[in-house]
Amino acid sequence: MSEYDIIIIGAGHNGLTCAGYLVKAGLSVLVLERRHIVGGGATTEEEIPEAPGFKFNPCAFEILLHEKVPMVRDLELTRFGLKLLRLDPVVFSPFPDGSHLLFWRDVERTCQEIARYSPNDARAYPEFLAFWHDMSALLDPIRMSPPPSLKELLNMVDESQVEETVRVLMLSPKQMLDEWFEDERVKGPIAWWAAQLNTAPTDQGTSMFCSHIEMLHRIGIQRPEGGTGMLTQAMANMVTHYGGSIRTNAEVSRITIEDGRAVGVELAGGEKLMAGRAVISNIDAKRVFQNLVDPSYLEAGFLKRVRNIRASGVGAIKVELALAERPRYEDTCRVGPEAAIPTMYYSPSVDYLDRCFQDIKRGELPEGPVFCAYAASVADPTLAPPGKHTLYIWEPVPYELSNGRNWDQVKEQAADKLIDMVAQFAPNVKGAIIARKIVTPPEEERRTGMIRGNYVHLDMTFDQLFSFRPLPELSRYRTPISGLYLTGAGTHPGGGVTCAPGHNTAHEVIGDLGLG
Repeated sequence: MSEYDIIIIGAGHNGLTCAGYLVKAGLSVLVLERRHIVGGGATTEEEIPEAPGFKFNPCAFEILLHEKVPMVRDLELTRFGLKLLRLDPVVFSPFPDGSHLLFWRDVERTCQEIARYSPNDARAYPEFLAFWHDMSALLDPIRMSPPPSLKELLNMVDESQVEETVRVLMLSPKQMLDEWFEDERVKGPIAWWAAQLNTAPTDQGTSMFCSHIEMLHRIGIQRPEGGTGMLTQAMANMVTHYGGSIRTNAEVSRITIEDGRAVGVELAGGEKLMAGRAVISNIDAKRVFQNLVDPSYLEAGFLKRVRNIRASGVGAIKVELALAERPRYEDTCRVGPEAAIPTMYYSPSVDYLDRCFQDIKRGELPEGPVFCAYAASVADPTLAPPGKHTLYIWEPVPYELSNGRNWDQVKEQAADKLIDMVAQFAPNVKGAIIARKIVTPPEEERRTGMIRGNYVHLDMTFDQLFSFRPLPELSRYRTPISGLYLTGAGTHPGGGVTCAPGHNTAHEVIGDLGLG
């Protein structure tokens, strides 16, 4: 029976971040991953057998990291293989009439784009960014530490700004954008950026996700050369270099508890592994307490609250295409070849986007889909054979379809519709397809274990953010079981490739163990 100081369940980017800090603190760490590859939702894989050499990021395709982020520096990720490619432009948004909007890293250049449609919005845009930049002075430090209580959060705000701050945080993105802008070609893409955490633009209390557009300019969009999986591979290299251990094909079936304390895990094959100091789960609280912990160790009221944590059925259908050539948006959109570099966002208006989410809530495939499409190989030729390209299309859809339908019945038709939509702006795409693969929400759930294919683990509405994520009593990464901790997208600050949950959990564990 092997024993380690720390056992971490799940080798996603947050689990590996946590492991990196803990091995640097001198602890013996074992990371267990149920799949054959590390990374969780942040992997790069050859997904299409009939198209060898074409590499895709099947889940996470953008990261909110750069060279100066503490996790990149502290874990020496560039030393261990991470090379970040900076994209510019960062977003390309076409519209049904053939017009388009390019969001550049440079604010002034983006304002020149906006001014073609609305001089008023072009003047408002820098002010909007400045508002969220000021707000980031409050929000950014909170992301890198255990979440404050609401009272503590409000105490951090200047007294003269408390009421306005609360008002803004309780708005929906639609309300927020309507206060600032007039043209839907400006509002639609920003609302879609905010909605990618599985929230509708009319969901109250999610206006803060509009701040992502400010980070687009301040931080930019980076992609690891070689794909998102090169981030988690660099993390794995770092962990093993400093003496940590990683096992793949190692599914945990039970967390072992003795005298009210987590002391190890049991694998699906029956093997038992001991953790002398802590067990840390990179999977969400619902799966931990409903599947891995014997309920006799938990209070009935706590279990009820865990069951009530929401992981709604908003997933995504993903279409991966191996192409003979890159998408040529310039043939229809009066735009240069630079439009193929960033991610293409299709969200022509806020109302259009909201109708998409209302369809999803009814279990319907969106009548008018919003989607992202990106040809990662245009900026990173390592992802496809010479002269060839990849295209990845991502659309939010319901996990469970209405009227008893299953995804196997509709996925080919849904994929065809998405390809047709992209072909409206890049007509050459359909004729360039070498092979394709479709991934539905149930298939994503089977692949990664994410509940209902929910890639942010648990819903990110206001009542499940900050000190409410995933529950008030779990919000500081500790649990009712001594020695059992949580990390990952189901903890503060939530989803997205930020590494912040892993960073925060590691520092709490290090503090609890008296190591610094």
